[in-house]
Amino acid sequence: WEHIARFSAQPVESIESVKSRVEKLTESKKEAEKELKQLRENIKNDRENWGSERQKLLEERIRNNESRIQAERSRLGGPSWLDTLRGVLPTVLTVIGKIIKLAAGDKKTICIIGVTGSGKSTLGNVLLGRPRNDPTGFKTSAYSSSCTLEVESLDGRWLGNGDAIRVMDTPGHGDAGGRDQELRRKMVSSLEKEGAVHAFIWVKNSQKPRFDLLELEHFDILKDIFGVSFYTNLIVVFSRWSFDARRERLRQDEGVTLEKAKESLHTSLAEHFPWARDRPVPMAAVDACFAEDDPAEASAFRAETASLWRCIDQLAARPVESVQTRRFRDQEIEREKNRQRLQTEMARRQLMGENTRRAEPDRRCQIL
Repeated sequence: WEHIARFSAQPVESIESVKSRVEKLTESKKEAEKELKQLRENIKNDRENWGSERQKLLEERIRNNESRIQAERSRLGGPSWLDTLRGVLPTVLTVIGKIIKLAAGDKKTICIIGVTGSGKSTLGNVLLGRPRNDPTGFKTSAYSSSCTLEVESLDGRWLGNGDAIRVMDTPGHGDAGGRDQELRRKMVSSLEKEGAVHAFIWVKNSQKPRFDLLELEHFDILKDIFGVSFYTNLIVVFSRWSFDARRERLRQDEGVTLEKAKESLHTSLAEHFPWARDRPVPMAAVDACFAEDDPAEASAFRAETASLWRCIDQLAARPVESVQTRRFRDQEIEREKNRQRLQTEMARRQLMGENTRRAEPDRRCQIL
């Protein structure tokens, strides 16, 4: 009786009954995954209609299924097929979680701007974890002429294995063969379709740390497109700042430091923009051409990109959600009207001149 009393706390349930319960839980899990697939399609069609609460409910449902399956596993005694299921379930849940996160729109859009030849395309490739001269990535050039003539967008992950991002590479300003207006129109059209930008990375040549007139003109264009929100989501990334021992030694001999370069840029920005006096722009120095086998360069690259990502993550809480294109369109329409008005006036004057020339011989004949 003592043995029976002791065993009564752990009754033996039929394996078939437990298997049946596990199969039901498995079917429930499949239904949840099917619902998740439908959710992804719905989010793709109308992302804004689905909030974070829906995502949490699905994740909670999957976690509950996992707990229930594990509880039944402990009661069953461990058939091999259930051991296999238990082994792969965490991986499956991780993948599903990433899919949910991506489908829910948790992708940060980064717009890279700057003057021609500053290294925007190279930086864009590196931030996506691609080789800096990747033929399938953004087009790069070793010269100062503009290589990017369209707004290009590539999706991927931060440094190849981080959070989901979309990088937009914009045409450089100031050396596009006189096509700045055309490039500006293309930029407005592309950014209007994008809808929301989380961070603007201004690639600044560290060898010219002061804010110049060409960049001022470029900022005015971007402000016309985005409004003042452009300034609040701006991050500076210094290019051409190598962290190898030789360059560090040369800069040390010349008294040049990264902090001085940042201070110089901040001072020149404050001379043109009152907002820069009260709100220092976040800055980082990312060497897109660093040597991976150099410990110092690799360490500096990791530190600077980590700092850059923290800034992007903070700015993502207040994205620039509406691209302000109406004023630009009005200006373009007004310019087109003026052009047509001028053409009409020139045609009218030309016609009057021809009529005058035709009437001149008739008048001479009358005089004779």
